[in-house]
Amino acid sequence: SPIRRYPDLVVHRVLRAALRAEKGLQKALNDQTRRDLEETLAAVCEHCSYRERLASDAERDSIKLKQVRLLSRHLGEEFDGKINGMTETGMFVQLFEPFAEGMLPKDSLDDDFYRFDDERLVYIGQRRRKIFRMGDKIRVQVARADIDSRMVDFKLIEVLESISPTWEESGVLEERKSRSRAKKKDFYKEKGRGPQKESKSRKKR
Repeated sequence: SPIRRYPDLVVHRVLRAALRAEKGLQKALNDQTRRDLEETLAAVCEHCSYRERLASDAERDSIKLKQVRLLSRHLGEEFDGKINGMTETGMFVQLFEPFAEGMLPKDSLDDDFYRFDDERLVYIGQRRRKIFRMGDKIRVQVARADIDSRMVDFKLIEVLESISPTWEESGVLEERKSRSRAKKKDFYKEKGRGPQKESKSRKKR
């Protein structure tokens, strides 16, 4: 693209001037000229970076618009995809066919209350301990396609293939299960002691 070619052209001009000066085909830069060139290059670099960011944003926005328009014709249909991103509000799902992306909102997961672990990039169900990880293959339904906001929302249908948990995740889950079992054991143990003490006291009477 022209946005990327102009910075390359600037570098080529500087290299050509340096090589020509080294071969004696033009005068070497004096201190003042060198300082002026450095200031000019700094301004050129800042301008090029700014324009490249604008071009990248425009490119992403146009791609997103095409994806939303495409999926708006498939509302209610089901597609297979892969989880390729996570935030506090939900998971990004990349469909295999068509090649489009959308959001699986956290609020749409109604089988459990899920907590997002931003360190391990996983969603963990608080009751059933079900885990969603990056790379999990799932089947989703197109629930909403909003052209104005460039947003596509999915609804989870089923998990097709779950990535094996890492040793760290396994250790964390096992530790939580152990704590849960210990709490239940203490609770029932304490509950069992109450009536025993009461019955003993009644016998003494």
